[in-house]
Amino acid sequence: MNNSSKADSFFSKKNKPSVLFLVAEAKYFLSHRLSLAQSAKEEGYDVIVATNDSSKLRLSKERFTVIEMPFNRSIGGLREEFRILVALSECIRKHRPAIVHAVSLKISILAALCMWRVRGSALLCAFTGLGHLFTSTKVSAKLLKFIVQLTLRLLLSNINYWSVVQNKEDLELIQRVRGGDSARLLMIPGSGVNTDFFPYSKIPKDKAHKVLFPARLLIDKGIQEFVVAARSIMSRRSNVEFVIAGGLDPTNPSAICQSEIESWIEEGIIDWVGEVQDMRHLYQESTIVCLPSYREGLPKSLLEAASSGRPLVAADVPGCREICRPGQNGLLVPVKDSITLALALESLLDDLELCEGLGKQGREIVESEFSECRINNVFLELYKRMNVG
Repeated sequence: MNNSSKADSFFSKKNKPSVLFLVAEAKYFLSHRLSLAQSAKEEGYDVIVATNDSSKLRLSKERFTVIEMPFNRSIGGLREEFRILVALSECIRKHRPAIVHAVSLKISILAALCMWRVRGSALLCAFTGLGHLFTSTKVSAKLLKFIVQLTLRLLLSNINYWSVVQNKEDLELIQRVRGGDSARLLMIPGSGVNTDFFPYSKIPKDKAHKVLFPARLLIDKGIQEFVVAARSIMSRRSNVEFVIAGGLDPTNPSAICQSEIESWIEEGIIDWVGEVQDMRHLYQESTIVCLPSYREGLPKSLLEAASSGRPLVAADVPGCREICRPGQNGLLVPVKDSITLALALESLLDDLELCEGLGKQGREIVESEFSECRINNVFLELYKRMNVG
């Protein structure tokens, strides 16, 4: 049975339900949610996308309804956040979606506030990673975390609100926040990866080894530990290059400034290629992909790297350990430990046969557990469970 036939069997053509995706940035929707939106469309849903910088979705406007929404990822002033609440409330009132799929902690809270008294719509809060708020030791962050947890406990008691997290630790955390209640709470491991778009390739052996750091330039991503480890390794060997592929994020509390990056480049430690839209060639040219992050939901960069057949080195933290499995497809190191990170990277650089074996197993793990098709089907089944239609 093809997709259109399945859609007709589940939905009446006269009464097509709609899914409203709320995503802070258009580029995130394109990289993480576009495939799910296309699958939902094929399944019979009308798809609406509300995001900032919606002009980047101009090619999607033939398939989806695209709405400009003044989202931002960081927490703004009360006036700015109130303006977003008003715009979001108007959007939901006008389109009356059957499902509102809110992506990120902040947008989930905003959507939950807007929809508290709305009938006929269900909210899916997709917590894609709890980020700086849950890793920072600053007093201000701890206070905000306390407020957020109280707010979530109240809001998520609504029987029309569902929650999805990406790893076991976040599942347990949200369950604790809700006082032990696990109703309408699920774990879905990330947004999946297109294994055809990120094909397996052998590790190059006739060139200098490359260690790739594929993430935004944030302290919380472990970039400082990566650079310290790179400096240590380069003091002992010359046949390795360290590449950082990620953009600046100046509004993030954990941001690295450009001058610091430039000082690392001048020192000859790293090569910075900036934000790269199509990462395939970087994965294919790399020997190892490294992400010593402090906390993740489930990093898509590591899924893509594993799909490409690259061994992983990551911090032993929530999210990273879901895909980086010691002895199978990579190595885990203690968080914020640049010395052990350097030793782990060198152990792989000294054994390309081991790297090849880890890479092959990583590809098998992604194909069996994290393929985009598999993850999309799990979300579509969840939409049906939310009593839509």
